[in-house]
Amino acid sequence: MDSPAVDCVGTGADVECFVPESSSEGDQLLPPPAKKRPAASFEIGRGEMGEGSDVGLVQKALDWALLVSPFFFWGTAMVAMKEVIPKTGPFFVSAFRLIPAGALLIGFAAVRGRKQPTGAFAWLSIVLFGVVDAACFQGFLAEGLQRTSAGLGSVSL
Repeated sequence: MDSPAVDCVGTGADVECFVPESSSEGDQLLPPPAKKRPAASFEIGRGEMGEGSDVGLVQKALDWALLVSPFFFWGTAMVAMKEVIPKTGPFFVSAFRLIPAGALLIGFAAVRGRKQPTGAFAWLSIVLFGVVDAACFQGFLAEGLQRTSAGLGSVSL
């Protein structure tokens, strides 16, 4: 039995394989492909842009915005922290950043049906890790922000 050749194309870490269309249904190794959706890419296309190019540009802009947003929000957080630290203290600021984030994470996991830790030891470990992370990393970051500028604090890590 002759089987159709499989063509694979590798781009970086992604590999796509295609089975050429055959004349009879029995010769195919895979079911007929579903309607192919173009893959999102960060490459700027060369040449003429066809139909739907506005949608592609919007998708690329959204992809780039999502990629850059954590760094943007991290940097702007330093500016906000710099203003609040003299009025409240560095460890209050670090707790104010982490406690709501942790509660949102636990709530999100619960809504998604993820298994929650069980037992006192599991929760004690989580709380101890949170306290050490908050005190040693976030707390000392906020402490150091008192002695430097917000711009330097946002890029120093």
